[in-house]
Amino acid sequence: PPADRHSGKLSLVAAATRERRPEKENMADFISKKREMFLVQMALDTKRAEIRKLEERAQQREEALAKSEAMLEDDVNRFDAFLKKNDTDAVEAMKKAEAQTKLKAERVHEIKKLNTQITQIKSEMSKFEEQLDDCRRYKEFLDELTPEEWLQQQREAKAERRRARRQAERERLEKIAAEEAAAEEAALLEEEARLEAERAPAHRAGK
Repeated sequence: PPADRHSGKLSLVAAATRERRPEKENMADFISKKREMFLVQMALDTKRAEIRKLEERAQQREEALAKSEAMLEDDVNRFDAFLKKNDTDAVEAMKKAEAQTKLKAERVHEIKKLNTQITQIKSEMSKFEEQLDDCRRYKEFLDELTPEEWLQQQREAKAERRRARRQAERERLEKIAAEEAAAEEAALLEEEARLEAERAPAHRAGK
């Protein structure tokens, strides 16, 4: 009967809709995890850059500290020699030595502080790397669930974008080459015209 056929069609549509829903949900999860992986990777890159900067600052402080220690030792030696010759300026020399000692202590403290920050950032990076590993494992799981046809479409789209970029770069270079060739040809024509103009009065004078 028509009613039965209509009911059967509705059942088929409902079943197809239920089958497509998990695929959409898996795709949404896949995109969400992709975004999460990108954010984690970006955070890791940022932390690595911060560690490099902190390590550079720590290295600079260590070099400055070594230089200060050498200067301090030199000052102490000169101070000893100075004391043997003249005790008049002993107070001023002592102040300078104390200032150098204080500067050394401040730089040692700053280096320790930087090292503490580096340790904290490395700890955070370790956590991010664990999250990234989880995301990668989840991505592999989603890749297994993702239809091969969709993956192939994505690969083809990516390849097409690369081809388009290469084509645009070739066209840009060809345009530059053509403009340079045209400019060079115009310069040659201008030079020929100038030489011809210089020869014309001499030719008339010879006549």
